[in-house]
Amino acid sequence: MNTSKTIQLAVSSLILAILMAVTLIAVVVPCRTVSAADTFVMAYLDEPTNSAGMLGFHLFYTEAFRRLGMELTYKVYPPARASVMLNTGEVDGEASRIAGYAENYPNVVMVDEPIFIMKLIAVAKDPAIQLDTWEELRDSGYRVDYFRGIAAAENLLPDLVKAENLSAVSDPAQAMKKLMTGRTEIYIDVDARITALLASPEYQDSGIRVLNAEEEIPNYPYVHKRHADLAPRLAEVLKQMKAEGLFEQYMQQAQEEFAQK
Repeated sequence: MNTSKTIQLAVSSLILAILMAVTLIAVVVPCRTVSAADTFVMAYLDEPTNSAGMLGFHLFYTEAFRRLGMELTYKVYPPARASVMLNTGEVDGEASRIAGYAENYPNVVMVDEPIFIMKLIAVAKDPAIQLDTWEELRDSGYRVDYFRGIAAAENLLPDLVKAENLSAVSDPAQAMKKLMTGRTEIYIDVDARITALLASPEYQDSGIRVLNAEEEIPNYPYVHKRHADLAPRLAEVLKQMKAEGLFEQYMQQAQEEFAQK
């Protein structure tokens, strides 16, 4: 497998791990007891041992905090609990949230350097459907499903699609089946989840295809406000490490480690 494909698989597994954590109830699993002042406790949504993507993610952050003279440790929480833990200062940061997250949590500060970027995309089965921009949904009459909880979709779609034609779904497989049976015309979700579905045997020859409209969704680290002075320094370190190619390097390393298991 070539390097770019290996990295793509690792990043996709990272995004899927995060997405799965957002939609499933998880048990809180502390990593270890932390007391040192120079240790930064990060809230993760999944264990690095569960996927190559999460492992690469953890390796990247570990090096970033090492460069800042700090030791990184983590605790795993379901998303809602992670938000509470950061807002109350019981952890020092969160690894990945979208822009605007701090609007609902006044005690958190965004680190202004994206850790990775997801894409919002659309799929359809009807070969007559073309969608080059989201604006083309307006007055189209299409029945549209989107995955529940994606802020970009929740902000974008109500202005373009009539309420009676718009539905939020919690089961992407069910949304795909609705496309197959003609109960909807378009399904909107992030690229990692849709790519995984289309690669499964059930949908490989389904005729469901990706449309041209897309929107990038940057994901950022966040820190508690007591670390506000750390945020720009962490942003600069992350930017430098990405320029050095370390994000891709750690993702490839993690993918290779998982391939050996």
